[in-house]
Order: sequence, then structure tokens, then C-alpha cells
Amino acid sequence: MNDTKLPDNWVGASLGDVAEIRAGQGFPKKYQGKSQGDIPFYKVKDISETVLNGLIYLDKANNYLNKIECNEINGKPFKKGTIVFAKIGEAIKLNRRAILSKDSLVDNNVMGLSPFMGVKELYLYYFLLTIKLGDLSRATTVPSVRKGDVENLEIPIPPLNEQKRIVTKIEELFTRLDGGVDDLERSKKQLKVYRQSLLKHAFEGKLTQEWRKTNKKYLEPASVLLERIRKERKKLLGKKYKELPTLSSNELNKLPKIPDTWLWEKAANIVNGVNNGSTPIADLLNTTESKIPFIKVYNLTFSGELNFNKDPTFIELETHKNQLSRSIVYPGDVLINIVGPPLGKVSLVTNIYPEWNINQAIVAFHSTIINSNYLLYAFQSKFIMNRLFRTGKATAGQTNLKLSTCRELPLPLIPLAEQNEIIKQLDTIIPSINKSNEIINYNLQKSKKLRQSILKKAFQGQLVSQDPKDEPASKLLERIKAERESQKPKRKSKSRRKRKSSQAVLV
Repeated sequence: MNDTKLPDNWVGASLGDVAEIRAGQGFPKKYQGKSQGDIPFYKVKDISETVLNGLIYLDKANNYLNKIECNEINGKPFKKGTIVFAKIGEAIKLNRRAILSKDSLVDNNVMGLSPFMGVKELYLYYFLLTIKLGDLSRATTVPSVRKGDVENLEIPIPPLNEQKRIVTKIEELFTRLDGGVDDLERSKKQLKVYRQSLLKHAFEGKLTQEWRKTNKKYLEPASVLLERIRKERKKLLGKKYKELPTLSSNELNKLPKIPDTWLWEKAANIVNGVNNGSTPIADLLNTTESKIPFIKVYNLTFSGELNFNKDPTFIELETHKNQLSRSIVYPGDVLINIVGPPLGKVSLVTNIYPEWNINQAIVAFHSTIINSNYLLYAFQSKFIMNRLFRTGKATAGQTNLKLSTCRELPLPLIPLAEQNEIIKQLDTIIPSINKSNEIINYNLQKSKKLRQSILKKAFQGQLVSQDPKDEPASKLLERIKAERESQKPKRKSKSRRKRKSSQAVLV
């Protein structure tokens, strides 16, 4: 137990004292896949689905067995009210728990705790939410939790009546919290929809429709801008200059209609370069500030800002210039991640450092003519990015985009004056949306901390008042111990077995 003094009528115990703890069993493939039956057979996936749906009790499985099949695999169902959780694999770190709503089987990646009489299942469930099983996992290739480690975990036990009061109070407070969280999540979704609608209108010409009518005679057509970009690229790139084939009529017909003064063009034809990075050997990376900042995917964000405060990594100038010269990026370059999930992180390189470097999971778009903020907003738009994501290939849970796909991504080329107007209008609205999202995320995190604070108080005896009339928890534990002893099979004495054996011989 921790150093917090427990109330007088409480007692400390190990989980092994108050619950039966055991792992699930193997589930042969030939028995899997039945959607109906007498006995549900739960897997880790079922637990995750239940938790993600905001539920506590498991009442629908993806697999069922009948009683005959249960006997064939020597099935030993867990009792109704057993708390189950993942005991092996990365799922341990997710800290997800659920309670069986009826006698059920669970597979061998799952462990269950069946509380003994006198310990409320919901009291035990809420206590387990305070335990990070990932901290108990063994340092092996695959994380795992052993039965003994769980049995030895200490739990504060209050009188039975107080357990009931604690559970009632937790549920009352959690219900209020959940209502607030639902409101926050709903607001977050609405902001996301509004943001994407705004960006979609921006890059299909609706946002500046009235502005375009007023300023049409002053606008340089995108075709003229494209020619200037080509000349600029030839001048900058010299022998490295390469023009991708323009979009075919068939490709153009599949793209949304845009204003007459705009053009659809491949990304590589309207910027100076599209390159992905590379990663040096680990020995060349360090976490102390040296010469060149090295950007990884976790430094990119969905809001467009580069978050280099998160685990910053640096490389030496020699490595930057000699080994990673092709992945150098500069202030104003736009970065996207090509390895996920999740895809869709987009960030603008800032001028905090004059030069940066990126790893192999990031692509940089360099431009001296096209406005960087135009590219940034374009890549934040699902209207644009979904065309990129649909080409991603998933392997072992990881999605990868090709560099060539990034180069060939169709982008609407907009006259520079209109680009600036689009940015001006978006800059008046998008920052306020981002700020609102920050406030929502802050309050969501605050609600998580408040939830843990409620649980902490509950198991320190500070959430509800104690009633001196309640039977002390020590008496409860004595009864549990006596009940367990009475259920143990009685061993026959050796002398008695010998007598029976000799009698058998005589007969």
C-alpha cells in the first residue's frame, strides 16, 4: 500500500486475497467465427470495442460456442462479474478493462479477476482503472503481465456498505464528467467540419468568388504564373531541372471544377523541389542542442505549426552537409508525413534555425514563388489530401506514401494575388479555430486528470464519509479467508490411506 493512512474500518490486502485471478485459454481456429451460441468467447478486440464505445460491461462477442464445443476444448468459463483485460502485447499499455455480463470464456491473451463474495465487482473495476499494467509488464520483446504480479498488487478494502457508497459516488461524478466531455467532443467535431468546409471552399474557388469578380481585370492568369515558375525553376535548378508531364485530359476530367483563371497542375511542376529525408545511424543523433535540428514525424502537427519542443533531436554540421545534404530544409518549406498512421500532419518550417534536416518519413515542398502558406493550407485540406491518401499502401498496420505520388499530386494553381487573398481570409478565421481546439483539448485533458483525482480520493477513503456502524473490512477479509479455506479439497491423511490400502489387500 502507499503511505496514505487508511480510515479505521478499512484494511489493506493483496488482489490475490480478494479475487480469483487467472488467464484465459487457447481458442482453436476451427471453433471461431460463430455469431451465436450458449457461451460468448471474448478476445482483446472485444474489450477494446466495448471501452471505445464508452461501455463497462461486455455483452456482445464476435465469437460464441455451444456447450458441447465448450466441453470439447475443456473450456472453463469465467463467472459473471469478472473484470477482464489484456495481459500480453501492446494492448497492455492501453489500460482497457471490461466486466463480463454473463459467464464467458476469454482467450489466452486475456486475464480475469473474479472478486470473492464481499468485494463489489464495480469497486474492483474502478480500482483497476488506477493501475497501469504497462508498468508491471516484463522487459521482453513482447510486453506481458504475469499472474503473480497482479496477485501481489495491494488494494485498500473498505466495509461492504462503504464499497457500495463509493461506487455510487464515482458513477454520479463520472456521469457529470461524461456529459461535459460529450459536449466538448461534439464542439471539437463541429470545429473540424467547419474548418474543412472553409478549406474546401478556399481551394475550389468559392471563398474568393466575389473578390474575383471585383478584381478580375487585375488578375494574372495561372497559365502566365506557371510559365514564370518554369523559368524560375530552370534558373535555380540548372541541369537538375526536370518537368513532369502535364495532367492528361482524362486526369483533368476526374478533378473538381475550378475557376477559369486557375489551373490544375502537378505539385512538382509548381514548386522548386519535392524531396523526402533520410535518417543517419543512431550514434549521429543526439538530444543536446548542437548545430542542426533534426525533424521527426512527431514534431509535425495537424494545426500547421512545427512542434520542435517535443523531444528535440540534433545532428552535427558535418553530418548535415555531407551525409544528409538531400534532406536539408529551410524556413518556409512545407512538410508532410508519408508514413502513418496517422497521415495528414502538415507543418511549416520556421526561421528559429537557418537550416534544418528531416527524416525519411517526411516530404518537404520547397518554393520561392508559390506562397508557403498557400501550400500549407492546401495540404491541410481533405479536399486536396484525400487524393494523396487514397494511394497509400498499408503493410503490417503502417501506411506508406511514395515520393513520386507526392510529386504528381494535382494542386490548383491560383493567381498570386488571389493566393494572397485566400490566405488573408483564412488567416482571419483559422487561428481562432485552432485556439478553440486548444481550449477544448486542454479541458479534455483536465477532465481526464479530474477523473483520476476522483478515483484517487475514492481509494484513500476521502470520497464518501465513513459510517462507524459498518462492519470493519477486517471481518470481511476473515470471512473471505474462511470461505476459501472451506472450499479447498480436503486431503486424506496418510495413515487413513494406508489402513484402506491394507484392508484392500486383506480382502
